[in-house]
Amino acid sequence: THKLASVTVLADGAATADALATAFMVMGAEKTLKLAAQRDIPVYLLVKTADGFQASHSTAFVPYLDGAE
Repeated sequence: THKLASVTVLADGAATADALATAFMVMGAEKTLKLAAQRDIPVYLLVKTADGFQASHSTAFVPYLDGAE
């Protein structure tokens, strides 16, 4: 069982983003980030940890982060 708590996907349409986010929730963080890297999908994840949450994201999500150039 994985500890993925939240997935945000940016896509051209809401239905596509929702379908990908649902699939990624089932896949877990590691597999999601691998597939997102292969397919250049902008994705942002929150994983539950003992201390709270840890955020991670795909390279394609970088332009959407605060401070991105």
